[in-house]
Amino acid sequence: MEEKRRASLTKNRRGFTLIEFVGIVILMGILASIALPLMIKGTERARVNEAKTILGTLRRAQLRYAVRYAVYTSDSTLLDVNLPPAKYFTYSVFAGTDLDGPTVAVASATRTALESFQAISCRFNVTAGGNFTANTTQCMNLI
Repeated sequence: MEEKRRASLTKNRRGFTLIEFVGIVILMGILASIALPLMIKGTERARVNEAKTILGTLRRAQLRYAVRYAVYTSDSTLLDVNLPPAKYFTYSVFAGTDLDGPTVAVASATRTALESFQAISCRFNVTAGGNFTANTTQCMNLI
């Protein structure tokens, strides 16, 4: 009789208990809290790399324009480049006549980014000498 009862108890027990299910949910929450910020930061770095590529293109176009006309232009349509449609950043070019200064900013990219679930505004500049700068240290860490 006792043997029959044990067999029926083990036979009827299928699935997870509530405690096991809660433990799995808690574990998945902990793993997600670790992985999500890393994934967001990686995505932002990829977007910044795209901006750096486009800023480099704008810089070279500005330098070619400056060789031809002895000034930098503030109108990107006058440059000899076809830029892709802006997805994540707003791009602009700066006019100027200081052609000898390698520290003169010639183009910028601006974006409101998500960093640790807080919105920050990032502005990246490229100088005539090819250096990239950012407006905050949080943005500088993405370069």
